[in-house]
Amino acid sequence: VTRILTPGRDGSGRHDTLLPPRPSPNSRGDGDASSVASAVYVLERLQEKFVPEEDAIQYFTIIYATLNTRTGEMRIASGGHPSPLLQRNGQPPEVITDHDGPAIGLLPIDIDIGFNEAKLQLQPGDTVLLYSDGVIEAFNANEELFGIDRLQQSLQNQGGAGLSEVTQGILADIAQWRDGSSQNDDETFLAIRRLE
Repeated sequence: VTRILTPGRDGSGRHDTLLPPRPSPNSRGDGDASSVASAVYVLERLQEKFVPEEDAIQYFTIIYATLNTRTGEMRIASGGHPSPLLQRNGQPPEVITDHDGPAIGLLPIDIDIGFNEAKLQLQPGDTVLLYSDGVIEAFNANEELFGIDRLQQSLQNQGGAGLSEVTQGILADIAQWRDGSSQNDDETFLAIRRLE
């Protein structure tokens, strides 16, 4: 992520960045929290900077999250990306939807989009699953989608397994669902669990 957000310089020699200014070493308060760009801030800056050509439909999806590993607070905003799943310490997984926004570059820049940010308080044992659209859009031989309901059930079926086993188990469920049908898109996961 650091490389993606490394500032370049615009024509005047100033930094062209998505990040807010870092606090000075003499500032008071929680320097760690104030130096991390909020999810909404980053999506709004991307929407301003990504201006597709007029004759082409160009856009991208993104999910941006910050996690305070000391407190377990997670903040998430989405630009057209599939909604994450939250599984509270063994409970059935739920879809986090209160952060959803449009894909970056899909709507004209002059439309006020107003991205939203979800705030989650992760407790010990809670798992968050971020995934690409290729996961829920995996087709079987009957051209049926794997879908969000099957993904939730697959996550639930993994029980208290370690995160590596959870993602491998979900991939196995998708492969079984496809039953020999070709993979048409990436199937990417990021699983996060608060341990203490």
